[in-house]
Amino acid sequence: MRKNTLKLGIACISLGLLCGCNQKKQVDYTNQTNQDTVELEENTPEEIPVDAEEGICPEILNYQIHGEQSDVIVIAKTKVPRNYSRCPIVEFTTSPIEDKDILAYADMIFDKDSHFLYMPYDNEQIAELKNKLTNIKDETEDEELKAFIEEYHLPNMDLRLQNLSGQSDTISGEYKFYSVANADINNTGGITVYNGGNEYIDACGLAGTIDGEYYTMNFQRAGNNSCLLLDRMDNICSVNDAGSECFEVKLNGNPCTYTQEEAQELAQEFVEKLGYDNMTVIQNNTAQKYNPNFDLEYYGEESTIIDGYNIYFARGYEDYSLAFNSMYFEGWLSGAYVFDEDGNMMIGSYQNPEYIRVYVDSQGVCQLELWNPWEEKGIIADSPNMIDFEDVDEIAKNEFENYTDNYISDYTIDEVVLGYTVVRDGDSVTLVPAWYYYADIYDETDINFFKNARVIINALDGTVEHSFRY
Repeated sequence: MRKNTLKLGIACISLGLLCGCNQKKQVDYTNQTNQDTVELEENTPEEIPVDAEEGICPEILNYQIHGEQSDVIVIAKTKVPRNYSRCPIVEFTTSPIEDKDILAYADMIFDKDSHFLYMPYDNEQIAELKNKLTNIKDETEDEELKAFIEEYHLPNMDLRLQNLSGQSDTISGEYKFYSVANADINNTGGITVYNGGNEYIDACGLAGTIDGEYYTMNFQRAGNNSCLLLDRMDNICSVNDAGSECFEVKLNGNPCTYTQEEAQELAQEFVEKLGYDNMTVIQNNTAQKYNPNFDLEYYGEESTIIDGYNIYFARGYEDYSLAFNSMYFEGWLSGAYVFDEDGNMMIGSYQNPEYIRVYVDSQGVCQLELWNPWEEKGIIADSPNMIDFEDVDEIAKNEFENYTDNYISDYTIDEVVLGYTVVRDGDSVTLVPAWYYYADIYDETDINFFKNARVIINALDGTVEHSFRY
């Protein structure tokens, strides 16, 4: 049985900062530019190709680091922006979602006068909301919407009624954040279930129509993160990125009625509803959807199907955009994979970058997530000087050497990409160019798709922005 709980538990994999070590190592490497001499996997459908500009770095990196505990093998394609010398350095301030933003987003996205508060009210308000949901069910010709109102939304109201005594704030009916229990938040279909506990988050839930179709819109805020979660009311599901070895993908491919390109166009239209004109697609993955089986029990056993695409958007300027890194785009409400110098997990200290994920299934846009909005302050530089790639690669080799002396698991670097990374200074956020050394993207055992960088190196000064171990 699968529980749709907050993704905090995923963060407890042993990710942390890699400590340096200056021991010498046997380094056997040759840079190769002839692709025929190296056995590499072809691009998967999930990848978005970027044309490399000749001369900045080799097309292929091929070397090995042999350490006391493990090996790192580098057999990697390199990808850089088409016009790599034009790289705006852009500064932002973080702009967490506040009370005033809730109504603004609702008016921006929902049809005029269609939205209403969907929160755990008092008895009278819950009864009124149940009547509203019942009227929607009786009036709609959408059989899926009828079923989900009957089997999910109405029982959800009953559950909330049972747990009102556990709330720390009285829900007045205003469009604002309320402090609500966070013991078991099931972010399923955008409907947040509260069943008491010792931890609290700020939240506000709405519902309304977009082009006549009903959606729920949930706002959540905790620790350093705030988000908007939009879900079609007729589809209660959670979604993962599917890997190439997923059984359903190998058996049937992606049966979505929309092509990948069509799904991307639909997603772009929704992103524009949020007022963004400088968001670009950084990843488009086949999506694996988990639907609860209401015949068994509340949240019961789930069925898994492949249907549609997860499309990720982030800031883009010129030919640069924030590089995709799966762990940064998981949607953590509370971060748990940041460690201090002593290896202690710093719960709540991690902050997602600003990004948008749109899930498109065979019926259209099913979900949208907006995390941690930024406000642009300005462009600091248009064409900054970057250090030579040879120097970057030497820094990466040093990180690999440190790893192979101290950790026992081998890994393979199979892609090296130049894109933006995030540099933070308090509430200030700056997008700067960085080199991402991605590991094991083409793992033949992958059921879910993951693309994570082992090392991220600032292309301006060689700072190691991130160096992870598992």
